[in-house]
Amino acid sequence: MVRKMEKIKFEIYDKIEIYSNAGELIGRSEVQEHKEDVLHISAPIGLDGIKILEVGEKISAIYYHDTKTYKFTTKVINRFVEGMKIFVLQKPEKYEVIQRRESVRVDHSLPITYVVLSEKETELLLNSNVAPKEIKTEFAIRFIEAKTFNVSAAGLGIFTMEDTIKTGDHIIGFIDIDGREEMIFMQAVKITRDHTVPNSAVRKIGTKFVKGSRGLEERMFQDLFTVMRNQKN
Repeated sequence: MVRKMEKIKFEIYDKIEIYSNAGELIGRSEVQEHKEDVLHISAPIGLDGIKILEVGEKISAIYYHDTKTYKFTTKVINRFVEGMKIFVLQKPEKYEVIQRRESVRVDHSLPITYVVLSEKETELLLNSNVAPKEIKTEFAIRFIEAKTFNVSAAGLGIFTMEDTIKTGDHIIGFIDIDGREEMIFMQAVKITRDHTVPNSAVRKIGTKFVKGSRGLEERMFQDLFTVMRNQKN
């Protein structure tokens, strides 16, 4: 829904994605400073390095703050160097706000250990009271070490070298959040190659949380945001 802008709560180091007026991703940036009418951001980083925005250029932006996503159009009104390249954006008068928590997907790298299970194994574990420690012991020989590349309340993005996982496969993952290990049930919904590295064997697995996974996904997402905010401060 498009509305007249009341007040977006901009915060330093929040993530912002910059798009061309045609809708193509230019790069990802961070808020460096905000004033009454303007927003200072760092130079956007694209797949092939730092991007330069031209003064007067019209752009679109997606701004992530806590569990909300704001979309708006604006223009670059200045640029300068102050230890780093800074681009000054005009704060928008109108924006589109997406309030669904599932839509907020944040780039974040965390170690994760996971195992691919059959549908029957997953169903049995979801309906059992088996402790996570026992599950980890039971499937120890099948566990794979990997890393996340983004997180949301809907699922995780995982970088892996495994080449046998398929769309629809069921996964149990163990992830450490602020010193506490959490167990989560997921399903692979999208699998692609990591095209940012030529001839890479790394695969990108998009997952969704399986409903009924002991209610951990929402708390995990909240805790991750708390940890990330604390790391920035």
